[in-house]
Parts: sequence; structure tokens; C-alpha cells
Amino acid sequence: MAKTDARRPPLERAYSGGSALPVKVLRHFEETFDCRIYEGYGLTETSPVVAYNQRYWPCKPGTVGRPI
Repeated sequence: MAKTDARRPPLERAYSGGSALPVKVLRHFEETFDCRIYEGYGLTETSPVVAYNQRYWPCKPGTVGRPI
């Protein structure tokens, strides 16, 4: 991953919801911010999260992770 820009505060992690990100977007974000992004999916009827890539499980880019 790229070195963090001194003008930008460091991020520990980031989350994306709604659907899986395109892998190219995911990789660009991770390289730009030197931070893993956890993708997920949810909807109001499920209060509100169904699945997401979780910190302690391997992440598969372009997916919304494991059900919770």
C-alpha cells in the first residue's frame, strides 16, 4: 500500500455498504488511504446489516462478506 500523505489523517478502517465495490475502486481506495475497506450489504428490513467483510475473517474483494 502507498505511504500515507502527511496532510491527510490516517484511517484505521473504512466501510462500504449497499453492494460490493468494483475491485478497481476498492484497490485504488486502499492504495490512496493505506486503509482496508470492509464491504457490506444491508437493508432496513434486516435492521440494518445482512453481511459484511469482517476484520477477523479473510476478505474477498468485490464481495459483501459473510452473513452476520
